Amino acid sequence: MASASRAAQTVLTDPALAPFLALIDGASVEMAHPAILLAQDAPR
Repeated sequence: MASASRAAQTVLTDPALAPFLALIDGASVEMAHPAILLAQDAPR
């Protein structure tokens, strides 16, 4: 979760990403970081 928070802060404050972020309708976005209850490796 700490890594996700740092990454989000970086994206929101990086001037190079401002044009991209301006294209996003913030009201239509929902950010979530649910806990993983079960994980399984894909068959090889």
